[in-house]
Amino acid sequence: MAQKPNQLIAGFQPRLEWLANNLDPNPAYRRFISDGNDILTALEQAVERGEFFVGETKSIPGRRQWQNALRDDRPSPIFLKWLYALFPDLLPAHFEAPTLAEFLHIGAEIQANRERWRPAIRYFAEHRTELAITAKEYYREVDESAELNFGGIMFPLLAQRGWIRRVPLRLDEASEAQYLKFPEPGRSFKRLCLDGLKGDYVAYKGALAYATRKVVRPEPQHNGEIFCAKHVLQDDFGFVGFSYYLARYFSYINTCELLGAELADWVVSHRDNDSPPPLSFRGKPSAAFDLENRAAYPGVNCLTIFLNYSERKSLIGRGNYFLLHKRDETQLQAQNTVHIVPSGGHQGWAKGARAEDTAIWRTMMREFAEELFDMEDLAKQPETWGDFQRHKDVARIKETFFGAINPAARAYLHGFGLDPITLKPEVLVSIVVDWEAAKKRWPDVRLKFNWELQSQDGTTRHQWERLSKDNLIVQARGGIQTIGSRDDTFLGTLPAGAACMMEVARHYEYLGLPAG
Repeated sequence: MAQKPNQLIAGFQPRLEWLANNLDPNPAYRRFISDGNDILTALEQAVERGEFFVGETKSIPGRRQWQNALRDDRPSPIFLKWLYALFPDLLPAHFEAPTLAEFLHIGAEIQANRERWRPAIRYFAEHRTELAITAKEYYREVDESAELNFGGIMFPLLAQRGWIRRVPLRLDEASEAQYLKFPEPGRSFKRLCLDGLKGDYVAYKGALAYATRKVVRPEPQHNGEIFCAKHVLQDDFGFVGFSYYLARYFSYINTCELLGAELADWVVSHRDNDSPPPLSFRGKPSAAFDLENRAAYPGVNCLTIFLNYSERKSLIGRGNYFLLHKRDETQLQAQNTVHIVPSGGHQGWAKGARAEDTAIWRTMMREFAEELFDMEDLAKQPETWGDFQRHKDVARIKETFFGAINPAARAYLHGFGLDPITLKPEVLVSIVVDWEAAKKRWPDVRLKFNWELQSQDGTTRHQWERLSKDNLIVQARGGIQTIGSRDDTFLGTLPAGAACMMEVARHYEYLGLPAG
């Protein structure tokens, strides 16, 4: 049985083009496949046993479907969709192979192409700071961020005039109302494939980035509905928001994260050169400022500052702090960097977004509740629209921290810039929390970090830092944190986090922060 894989796929070749055009080839688990041989070995063993076992997922065919597929000359579309998703690089010749050995032989070139990209994708995951410097140089002639340099640090994001506000904007439930509109209908994007690979980038990034796949527990990925920036909106002081259209999360990975792999590949191959020429997917430097040439999915990055903070079981003393955390390889984006808390992608809490759901304030609120108070229900995107304001977790957090005439927390919008590697729009927000005031409204309130910040295996993924203007600049510069590392790996600060810390330091007195 194991020597006749063509039995599995009899009649499949005529359907291959139909499958590619009509079935979503991006199930969430596909990116966790480390390489073709792993799956082919598992497939061979499954054939011998008469069953499947390919990772932990509820989406694989069961024993009966597998046995039926072996006997059926025309396997079901569900089974074929699953097979096609596991093998995005399938060639017609695969379906004519008389033996499994021949099937593997045909796949040797595919495996070689995957291995050819492994150094670049690993470099992207491990050397983001160096890659960001190269990317900033790429855009040197069109980047207008030099006037934003502060504290002896180059502003780490790409920006045009007005993108970073001259004065922070107080951000609340009503502050964006006049700018909000329904997002435009969803868009799809031209398929971009790395040289020699036939599948979308999301199929390879996680798998080829992990040094040892067993040492991490990958974050599940969902191809959810996202907001993508179309036009920049400004008032007299600068950026206030975007107009949006709808897209899907994997479109962002396949059009923005892909740029990081392409740039890393050039750096790995041309280490002696200072700046690359125009790259095929990235294009001319000026193309970065056309937000519509990619799925420009904004990130909302919030530096949370705790004034008068104390907790009975905390190891830190009473005082003023800000919070950092390490993004490790369990996450698909911005791996191995230090970042601010909370942060997340800008999307509706539920599908079917309305105008009010596009408010940056809502994403800030969702991430604040999710990451700092472990309200993980807010991380799941329901299939049908629901009123964000009426969610019980949102109502409690809003009432405690952002309600009343004198709220316990104040949020400010500082502007946005583009991550130089991925060209992702990064929105910069600060949240100033008076912990004593919050406890008066909710006496039992305490921080309860979600999985992104919780300690694991004896190592931590978060770091408290004393609040001062000087320390904000030190942390923005990066290269001094080893959060959660058992070796001497000093982590770089993610450009969006560094930019937010720089802006808070720049407007330190305006924000009413105490001298430190």
